Amino acid sequence: MKNNQLIKKYVGFKDFDEYKSHKIQTTLNKEIFNNKTLLEEQREVFKNYHKNLFASGRTEKSEEYLGII
Repeated sequence: MKNNQLIKKYVGFKDFDEYKSHKIQTTLNKEIFNNKTLLEEQREVFKNYHKNLFASGRTEKSEEYLGII
């Protein structure tokens, strides 16, 4: 029974390594999606910080420089 379940899992993949890399990438994508809200919160904190430091015209340039946008 276990062998049949394993075979069904790997249908569409060349071998176990390809299946494993797909599984890892899928897991990473889920984690990235879940952390997106955290990134948005950090972006807001960053914007507020720079609004206090600089004129509003320089805020976008600062974010772009740091690669946040």
